[in-house]
Amino acid sequence: MLEFLANHITLYDLIFQAIVVFAVSPFIKDQRPSLKIPLYFILLSTAINPLILSFIFYIIFNYLVVALFIFYDQRQLDRAILLANLVYMNLYCQDLYYFSVIYPNFSSQSWSHYLLWVSGSLLLITGLTYFEKYLWQNYIAGSEKRTTWMLLATSLLTLIIFIPTFYREFLTFSGSNRMALIFLLISNLGLAIFLIIGVVLYYLGTSRIKQAERQQAQQKINQDYQKLINQQYEELRAFRHDWANIMTGLQGLVDQQRYPDLADYLNDLNQTAPNSRLNQDLPVSQLNRLTYSSLSNLFYTKLYQAQRQGIQCALEIQDPLYQGPINQLPLTRMLGILLDNAIEELGKLDQGQLVISLAGDQVLLNISIANQCQNIQASLDQVKKPGHSTKGPGRSQGLANLHELAHGQGIQIFTYNQDDFLIQELVIPFQTKKISRSPN
Repeated sequence: MLEFLANHITLYDLIFQAIVVFAVSPFIKDQRPSLKIPLYFILLSTAINPLILSFIFYIIFNYLVVALFIFYDQRQLDRAILLANLVYMNLYCQDLYYFSVIYPNFSSQSWSHYLLWVSGSLLLITGLTYFEKYLWQNYIAGSEKRTTWMLLATSLLTLIIFIPTFYREFLTFSGSNRMALIFLLISNLGLAIFLIIGVVLYYLGTSRIKQAERQQAQQKINQDYQKLINQQYEELRAFRHDWANIMTGLQGLVDQQRYPDLADYLNDLNQTAPNSRLNQDLPVSQLNRLTYSSLSNLFYTKLYQAQRQGIQCALEIQDPLYQGPINQLPLTRMLGILLDNAIEELGKLDQGQLVISLAGDQVLLNISIANQCQNIQASLDQVKKPGHSTKGPGRSQGLANLHELAHGQGIQIFTYNQDDFLIQELVIPFQTKKISRSPN
């Protein structure tokens, strides 16, 4: 048995498969050696596998084993394919280094051959891995469109890298071994189908997730709006009872001709009226000019909520305002986060002001939310700090979601201060060139 293994497993196999495991390690969550060691021996079995007829089968077997191992770790097929593609491309660069630099210049009988190979390969793979993870964390993650393009690009590049080797093997087997040729075609076709299935599953999965998020967000908006309507209805009923009682008291004073008491009664009524009636200062006419129904409902709900807390509110809409096609759902979620934070901050002040402004042109829509703060510079520094939450440590989901949504929609966020106001401005590009003008 040992003699058989010694005849089939070379020092190259032992070292190369260790490099493969090293290349896989940064991309998996579970770093236990008890998982990496079985992976190493499964990859090493390539050398004694009777189905591995040539180098192309060696590559395909390694790729599929790595993809299945990452899938076992991540539980996501599309992510497993993406990471397996990156691992394979890193190993391809390592192969270029080995066969271009080490193999032709250093004898395989010398230790310097293996020392330079291993050290150079580890440095190369480490550098490529850190670059890929940096690219993923800073430019790809959080954007479904960029993730899809990265999955497509790496899958296509993986197939392109396979093509020269496949072509050489095809020429080799076409004239000598018909069964091997059929096996070669089937295995490569299977690999291509595997990659295509991964891309399709990712697309279908993200589409369903986006649809579910849209439904949940729309449901929440509808619930908030319905809650506001019910609240206003209850206040209207209470106001009707109050009004009936007020008129009864007023009529009694008039009937008894107690005019001095009537004057005092009216003065008391004027002082308490703002707190005992529905606030009629909401800019309904301004909101009616918006063709974006989700934004209009959100602004009405949040302005009403703010005014109930004694916050002075203002809504400024450019006249006329061009209203082109936008994705209202993510924008509504973003504005909801900003308005909630602004109202919460204003709640700490005895008196404060909230200003919502909308302006734009044929290309962009500009929405800004301004609120007064106790310490404007401290608030500005905190908002710009990564992971900050207005609700305290460990509760930064709102602002994290805000920036993720903005990144995915191509929306720019600018935060600055003016006088004693903290201003957060959203610049939203229209999705097409079709523009509509708001009604006057």
